Amino acid sequence: MTELTNLYRLAEQQPTPPLDSNGSETPHSIDAGQHNHGPQEPPFVWALSRERGHPSVIAEYCQQAIENGHEECIWLCMKRGRRFIVKDLPLKTDGKSIGLYDIRKQCSWWKRHSLYSVLGVKEILVSSLHLKSRQEIRAVPMEFDYPSLTAYLNKSIEATLEQDMEPLECGVTVKGESHGDGIECANTAYDILNQGYCKAHHLRKLELQRDEIKWLPSMLEFYWQNGIAEEGRKFLGITGFITSYDALRFNEYLDAANPYGKMVRAFMLIEGWHVRYLLLLIAAGLFCSICTIAVSTAVSHNFETGLTAGSYACGLATALIAVFTFLSAVL
Repeated sequence: MTELTNLYRLAEQQPTPPLDSNGSETPHSIDAGQHNHGPQEPPFVWALSRERGHPSVIAEYCQQAIENGHEECIWLCMKRGRRFIVKDLPLKTDGKSIGLYDIRKQCSWWKRHSLYSVLGVKEILVSSLHLKSRQEIRAVPMEFDYPSLTAYLNKSIEATLEQDMEPLECGVTVKGESHGDGIECANTAYDILNQGYCKAHHLRKLELQRDEIKWLPSMLEFYWQNGIAEEGRKFLGITGFITSYDALRFNEYLDAANPYGKMVRAFMLIEGWHVRYLLLLIAAGLFCSICTIAVSTAVSHNFETGLTAGSYACGLATALIAVFTFLSAVL
């Protein structure tokens, strides 16, 4: 039972998808949102939660955002030279869809129009937030280790299946309902705090977490490519990618004891070449060259003169495209 309890507690502390909207990596937050089948918070924890911890390094930045009328945001991480910086994308209440175009607005003017710019995003964790200036927040990114998380959940599921359970008890109805966690049943077990839990519920919760990890990358890509509207915001809130400015003002509990500070879920901007834009520029250059040949031939009544002017126009277009491509690669 001690081994099962330890696995149960550790599994809840893993950065698995179902987190609350403030992005806090607390043990009880893993089942926040629509599932709500984790252990209930003890009353003394709720009472202590009214106190605030140590102010974070971005406390003033978050306070200013709150004063400007913003409550929640999505954090974006981008590489600038050898350092990584993060920027917040405040969520407005007008219900307007958010997509990759809004992410490009967070970049500089040149990056928004460059041939080498944002193509997509990738989910990551960031920590050690450091406010370098009002316009630059530095952070340390870390990728999601999906294979390790899946392997850990599989191990927890196997450990749960080794326990004696009544297979015909504690089932799920056709509507997906079951009895509450605080009810004594045939599959009740007790952890090291002498708190009861249902082994069947615990097994289903681990299996649900495993499925959510499997589908999380595809679902995030789907919402970003098609625009994040009301349904997408709800999904990002459940999976912990929408954080509140108020929650980031303080480091509390384990975050306050952690030398790396609070871990925040964010999106890394993936940059690449816009091949479509490059092909459009080449097509525009050829079209201008053909138009130059036609106009020059009509004016001079000499086809050779038209070809000469067209070759100059084609060479100028090629040089401009080459310069633009070079600047897109180095800037």
